[in-house]
Amino acid sequence: MILHMLDEILNIPRSIGSDTGGSTRNPASFCGVFGFKPSYGLMSRYGLVPLCNAFDTPSFFTHSAEDAQKYFEICLGKDPRDLTSLDLPPSTADDLPQSLKGIKIGIPKEFHNDYVSDDTLKLWRHAVSRLREAGAEVVEEVSLPNSPYSLSCYHILTASDVQSNMARYLAIFYGHRSESEGDSFQEMIARSRTEAFSPVVRRRIFAGNFFNLK
Repeated sequence: MILHMLDEILNIPRSIGSDTGGSTRNPASFCGVFGFKPSYGLMSRYGLVPLCNAFDTPSFFTHSAEDAQKYFEICLGKDPRDLTSLDLPPSTADDLPQSLKGIKIGIPKEFHNDYVSDDTLKLWRHAVSRLREAGAEVVEEVSLPNSPYSLSCYHILTASDVQSNMARYLAIFYGHRSESEGDSFQEMIARSRTEAFSPVVRRRIFAGNFFNLK
């Protein structure tokens, strides 16, 4: 019975990724599949090469929330090789409540802004109606006035972490080493890091250096 269940779960169509601030969830939404980022510590990060230690978690794409739940059940748990993983009791779909009656859900009004497309807003409202049908009390007058600053805070925190995290890749023990090493140790490191890191990562390293000096 257990082997049959494992075989069924492991045959779920899925793709593994990592998510810092939406790297799995955002492309999933563009492609019409389900992207899931577990809460930090629920899944082992052993073997993951993180861009940002404080934010990155293993994540995955599936065809539905139900498939994500099934796959998540066999992935969560404490890993002695990852000190950030948590030892929590197992959670399964059977533990989920059949009704949301008695649960109050607040929707910040700041999330309804000019950046939300009409298609996204339509799906948003559909999700709200489904929550109400399930018995939840949905409050749409909640306000988080500091929300406009959240993206700036995110960029400062992640860039600072990226700068520190990427410092290990000096082309000596870790990372790509340029075939054109130059005439000095410093030139070899500069060329290797320039070739290895994408423009986005290089920009974050520069920004992190600036923020860490403040």
